[in-house]
Amino acid sequence: MTRFQQRLGGGTTTLVFADADLDAAAAAIADHGPSAVERRLAGTCHVLAHASIQDELVERLDDRLSNWTNGDLFDATTTVAPQRDVAEAERLAYFVDDATTKGATLVRGGGADGREFQPTVLSDVPADAALLEDDQPTPIVPVSPFESDTDAPELPAADSPSQAVSVFTARHSLAMDVADAVDAATISVHAGGDVSDERPPSPGNQRVRETVTRLTRTKRVLQ
Repeated sequence: MTRFQQRLGGGTTTLVFADADLDAAAAAIADHGPSAVERRLAGTCHVLAHASIQDELVERLDDRLSNWTNGDLFDATTTVAPQRDVAEAERLAYFVDDATTKGATLVRGGGADGREFQPTVLSDVPADAALLEDDQPTPIVPVSPFESDTDAPELPAADSPSQAVSVFTARHSLAMDVADAVDAATISVHAGGDVSDERPPSPGNQRVRETVTRLTRTKRVLQ
């Protein structure tokens, strides 16, 4: 018999802008995080939040992860199952230590006990943290701030050009700009409030060209 390991989900970077619905963003990141099979955070590998709302978002994430529980994989109440071995749990502890040494703030968790690893939230995670170079699903939610909406579309590319990206903003035009700029297979747009486009309508022929271009890009934009 050949042993193999299969991972479901994971690889998503989440962009949360200053005008986003923070409750909805926190719910999508935390509540939909653990995979149904491994019960480890597989929904989001990296959260990029506008600096003006990072603390508010982290507070909401901390509150939601307070309901996560470690335990037996086959127990229906378990949120985070044990890691596959002690070495894996120690690897996660190293990631947390590395991030905090480089300037990140440990908000919740971060500890290993045998094969178990506590649900963890980190804020102000720097770009050179080793955790961000690893695309495996973990029970760690790393949050990094960004300052400018203009620079934000370039940030997910630093993680991996092949991963999915989720965008939280009330500005439809900004979401579409991000969808056009980000090199990812799938971009999920989560808009709230008035999502009407802020830009003036383009001439008819230009509209047709833009529509054809979007429909033939090798990516999906989900709203």
